[in-house]
Amino acid sequence: MFPVLISIRQRIALYFNALHESLVRWMKPHSTSLLLGTIADLARGKSALLVENALLRQQVIILRRQVKDGCETAETLSRDDRIDQRDGQKQSALGSPEYPSASEASCSS
Repeated sequence: MFPVLISIRQRIALYFNALHESLVRWMKPHSTSLLLGTIADLARGKSALLVENALLRQQVIILRRQVKDGCETAETLSRDDRIDQRDGQKQSALGSPEYPSASEASCSS
């Protein structure tokens, strides 16, 4: 009877190990070289790159604000942050970006 339990236990362990490995593989970002990424960006339109840049700037602003305030946990987004992100996503869908200049993307809030 004990060999049957050991066999079942081993199978369960193997299934969980396979599940863990597949989740890790699925969640790991694809690694591409800088050269391939640059070539892929050349194929994208300017408006798509500008929208992505604006959304990334907004995320940097939020992270800087959290670091400046000394917060170590994820802070909830303010109303203005949610509006900015929603507008950026809408602009991305429409293909006509409005993005902040480098001087506007400072940590002054």
